[in-house]
Amino acid sequence: MLFGKLQQGVQENQQILTVARLRADAEEAYGNSLSNITPATERITGGFSKDEGASVRKVRGSSRRYQDSS
Repeated sequence: MLFGKLQQGVQENQQILTVARLRADAEEAYGNSLSNITPATERITGGFSKDEGASVRKVRGSSRRYQDSS
């Protein structure tokens, strides 16, 4: 009985390690795909690269007005 439970524990540990390994692989692949976003958008001329400061200033002003009204 005790040996059977020990074996079950070993198998459960193997399952957990397998899930952790597969999750780590999936997260690494996802992270790598996210790193492709910036180079893809930089190939498009104009857009945010032209007036990024104005866009940020506008968002900041909107958030400040929202905070003041709360």
